[in-house]
Amino acid sequence: MNLAELSGQMSAPNVMLIICMHTLLILLAISDFEKRTVPTAMVMLTIVMSTTYMLTELISGKRTITDRVINMIPGVFLCAYSRLKPERVGEADGLLMICIAELSNPVTFIITMAVTSFLSLIIAVKTIKDKTKLPFITILAGAYLLCAKY
Repeated sequence: MNLAELSGQMSAPNVMLIICMHTLLILLAISDFEKRTVPTAMVMLTIVMSTTYMLTELISGKRTITDRVINMIPGVFLCAYSRLKPERVGEADGLLMICIAELSNPVTFIITMAVTSFLSLIIAVKTIKDKTKLPFITILAGAYLLCAKY
């Protein structure tokens, strides 16, 4: 989908939010890949922007709250798991999964999660011998940007 088609479907502020969100996701993915950590301020900005986008979509009647809440369930579970096992999963992983849920329609979200799972499995098998941490945000952001359709 090109920018002209995208702008025909969304208002100008929402197009700008999507562009900024995609830029933030790319920057977060790079940070996670290089350092296995992400800046808290960037994660919080991503949350604010995705929530703003979701609220404008809900207010305009383009999306329903049911779709958004159902999409957010995996991210909420990942956040809870990160509280129980902080050495295994970072809290930012779950928060960014929630952000992507706020941006996606249900079909896009399911496809994104399937691609994320597939890529994580492949990379985990390759890195299991090295005992390195999996750059989950990099995989999640890449899968979302690959599958994103509004």
